[in-house]
Amino acid sequence: MFLYFLFAYNESVNANTKKVLSVSELNRLVRNVIETNFPSVWIEGEISNFSCPSSGHWYLTLKDERSQIRCAMFKNANHKTNFQPKDGQLVLINCNPGIYEARGEFQLVINTMEEAGFGILQRKFDELKMKLSNEGLFDVSYKQKIPKNPSIVGVITSPTGAAIKDILSVMKRRFPLTKVLIYPTAVQGDGAAQQIQQCIINANQQRTCDILILSRGGGSIEDLWPFNNELVAREVFKSEIPIISAVGHEIDFTITDFVSDFRAPTPSAAAEIVTNDQNKLHCFFSDTQVQLGRLIKRYINTATQLITIKRKMLSDPRRVLRDNQQSLDQLETRLKKGQKIILREKKYLLNFYADKIKGNAPTQSIQLKKANIDTLIDKIFKAVDLKLMECQKNLSNLTKVIDAVSPLNVLDRGYAILQNKNREVITSTNMVSASEQIDARLKDGSVSMQVIKTINSPESKRSN
Repeated sequence: MFLYFLFAYNESVNANTKKVLSVSELNRLVRNVIETNFPSVWIEGEISNFSCPSSGHWYLTLKDERSQIRCAMFKNANHKTNFQPKDGQLVLINCNPGIYEARGEFQLVINTMEEAGFGILQRKFDELKMKLSNEGLFDVSYKQKIPKNPSIVGVITSPTGAAIKDILSVMKRRFPLTKVLIYPTAVQGDGAAQQIQQCIINANQQRTCDILILSRGGGSIEDLWPFNNELVAREVFKSEIPIISAVGHEIDFTITDFVSDFRAPTPSAAAEIVTNDQNKLHCFFSDTQVQLGRLIKRYINTATQLITIKRKMLSDPRRVLRDNQQSLDQLETRLKKGQKIILREKKYLLNFYADKIKGNAPTQSIQLKKANIDTLIDKIFKAVDLKLMECQKNLSNLTKVIDAVSPLNVLDRGYAILQNKNREVITSTNMVSASEQIDARLKDGSVSMQVIKTINSPESKRSN
């Protein structure tokens, strides 16, 4: 491009009047060609001859094993750099090629500067994040719901790392009944990403866990890099089991944080998310038990009051029978008490006369009195038996009378009790209308019927 510009310029000069350029004009032309036709580029190299004058601008030479180039980074750009450059440091710069006209020197104007190792990884991170975001892998609509208090929690992590110890400690403290299934894997270094991906595949094939925690402790961006792997990210997105990403500390972010169903700031926080606090559950169940007891007691009281009201409204023949039975029991008790009193009195008289007889010693009189006493005793027992038979006969008669007037016995003779939909007893044709649904209660159940028409008897017409 540059040679083509010079060739075109020379042709135009030769075709017309020869024009002589000054040094400044030439430098300006070359500068315009370079800055116009070269976009910003990323370059990695080692710093040498670094200087920072009072103006605040930075000047340095960027070199590799075979070449070097002068660079300038002006104050309005270098204040964003979060480290102090020094000679021998490997950096990654974004710059625009140009010419320093005053000296005619080719130089790079630096826009941004990063430490080389971190910068490369950060650029790869940003590129992958943008790529997956554009494909929709971060969309909220694809996020699965995190189950509450799962039975089995799968943890994909190093079996000897601090992350699994923190997770197990928190889960044991909060809800020890939760089972943990560990999928052991390397979490940094070569091959770690492939192992993590395979663990996700195995967990989805087994379908044993209710949720998966993808976890490791904190570290540098290089240590966390397996969790920025594209294959791992896509496997997390495809997982049918919900996945919580708990990688590093709260300030650390990885690609799996964005593509997973939920991001936890730390492994311990992930354990708290998937488990309920057993102390809170105990309090909840205790409060619920108290409330349930109150509701049951209130319901029983209400039901008891309702039953009492209904019983008062209901005229039950059995109540009369129970009252008569209670009266009979009271009479029987009184009779027994009277019998005991009479026997005590007779026994007292017997002893009295026996003592009197003993004083006079009349043997014949004693035998006669004894015979009279036996007779009286027999009469007493017979009188008591007669009284009991009379009471039982009265009770039987009362029972027959009650049974005779009982509506249930009337039903046994083929009668039925008609009731409308409000459970009211129908006593007149005026209480029903055609097509109305009524119930007929029989001795062994009820029959639902529909009224076709009503016919009034002649007597009812005359009374009307």
